[in-house]
Amino acid sequence: MAGFSRYFVSKYRLESRWIHTSLFTAVVLAALAIVLVRFHFLYGYPFGDSTRYNVPWSAAFTSQIASGDLYPRWLFDYPQNMGSPVFYFYGPLPFYVTSALHFISPSLSITSQLTALHFVMYWLAGGTFFFFAQQLVGRRFALFGAMLYMALPYHFLDIELRNALGEGFAYIWLPLIFAGLRHCPAGGKRWIIAMPGYAGIIYSHIPSALLVVPIMVVWTVVSYRGDISRCLIRLGFVGFGGILLAAPYLLPAIGLRPLLLQDAWLFDAHFLPENWLLPRGFSFSTGVIFYSSILSAALLGFGAALWVATSPKSTIPLPEGSAGRMVPLKATAAACAIGIAFILFMMSEPSKWLWLNLGPLRSTQFPFRLGVTADFLSATAIIIALRTTAEKFRYGFRPIWFVYTLLLTVVGTSILSRLDAVSYIYVDRPPTLDSDALHCCILPHEYWLPAVVHSGLYNEVAGSERYQALARAFPPIEALPPAGNDERLKIERTGSTLRIHARVENATDVRIAQAYFPLWSLKDISTGSELPLRSDPETGLILATIPPDSKELQLELKMTPYERWGNVAGLSGLVLMTALLWRRTP
Repeated sequence: MAGFSRYFVSKYRLESRWIHTSLFTAVVLAALAIVLVRFHFLYGYPFGDSTRYNVPWSAAFTSQIASGDLYPRWLFDYPQNMGSPVFYFYGPLPFYVTSALHFISPSLSITSQLTALHFVMYWLAGGTFFFFAQQLVGRRFALFGAMLYMALPYHFLDIELRNALGEGFAYIWLPLIFAGLRHCPAGGKRWIIAMPGYAGIIYSHIPSALLVVPIMVVWTVVSYRGDISRCLIRLGFVGFGGILLAAPYLLPAIGLRPLLLQDAWLFDAHFLPENWLLPRGFSFSTGVIFYSSILSAALLGFGAALWVATSPKSTIPLPEGSAGRMVPLKATAAACAIGIAFILFMMSEPSKWLWLNLGPLRSTQFPFRLGVTADFLSATAIIIALRTTAEKFRYGFRPIWFVYTLLLTVVGTSILSRLDAVSYIYVDRPPTLDSDALHCCILPHEYWLPAVVHSGLYNEVAGSERYQALARAFPPIEALPPAGNDERLKIERTGSTLRIHARVENATDVRIAQAYFPLWSLKDISTGSELPLRSDPETGLILATIPPDSKELQLELKMTPYERWGNVAGLSGLVLMTALLWRRTP
């Protein structure tokens, strides 16, 4: 009985200590996240590179979620009430979070929701890095590493200046991927966490999911030479399973790409990746600050990793609380050094042939997107070196490091915010961001459809800005020409469909104020028959011929084979992951 009591007392103390440690970690990381978003409270939400997308997309996405459309691939209200297939192609995960924040606190403005999202991105990135790093260096060094990871210059610039929500979420998923890969050579099932981690990065940002693949391979090959066959097989399961889990989004995004304007993202030199390679990349006004911030961390991380990787084995401590065949820090440091070296190569001119000739690489636009993975490897290498140094000189961790990191973050981000290339995002914030969130910004045509861009009105007014200003005034539905005195046309939206109430004496051409997309389908609800649709040559909007005496019509988007097979693949991914989790292991 005494032994039974001791078991429960010891278990309670262990759980209590874990809860207290986790709570302390969460509070410290939350404090740092508040420091990083403090400029939002001082100046308002930053008008960074992608704010013009994030604000209207968040408003439209949340509106459709509220109306019952659980996956709003088509945004009815963007741009300027014309509609666009944004989330057939763009990773939806960050916008599900903004929708959740809206439902938690409906009174928050769009920019307040996005400020909360920035806080969440920093906080969760720190939390997942802590989860990864405590396997390597223990909890105290892991917490310091998590703070470092959150506060690295490019991490700050990526979220604040670039306003890149997808890449911001990539920072969250990377540590989970490598936390799973860390367990590749060991028995058990912990390595499976890398599978949903890789699916998460796909749902957030496809370019980051593509660019991290070589690093995953390098990490596996360098770290696990003694178990290379087992680890490469498991890495294959991670990649394959992650793609399956993300297939409901990924397959339509790839398969339906030809329905957009070809090379819509590559219409001038600014979007060509070969023009951003170093040293030429420094010629762009923002290229200097992006590459300088990446290189400042990467070169420090490379030096730290190289020092640990070439140190005598006797100076390398084993991870605290490690179980099974965990890999020593020396191999992990070598993987970081080689990974950083590869990234530096890919960001410079010698890699130009790859960016010119590999299609997937070319579509990523900017080589500095590799900075996300570079920051992860740099933070990992630095904390490994710190832990090794502390062990070598018998110097323990000091809590004052936390305070020092907070102060250094305040000073560093304050200096960055004063630079001309950064300060304008706070000073030049347009006042319309909240008051007219759906129509706050005149937008470029990355997600515009060929029918609109090739229409008579678009070409007549010579550009997207003037067309958008005119399109906002289009009636939701109108007869061309008038059908007579007994004409009645009304339209309402329910979830992902438009319900049209029509009564006309004669067959009438009707224009619906949504951009024409080949996937639209118009059905007569009473008969189930499908009515033909075409593009209005004058505006690029939907044009339909309504038969006499029609009453109820429904306009909806057809489900494509890519969506069907994507859903099947997603279910298969869940089955695969469940089977791996439930299988017996020695």
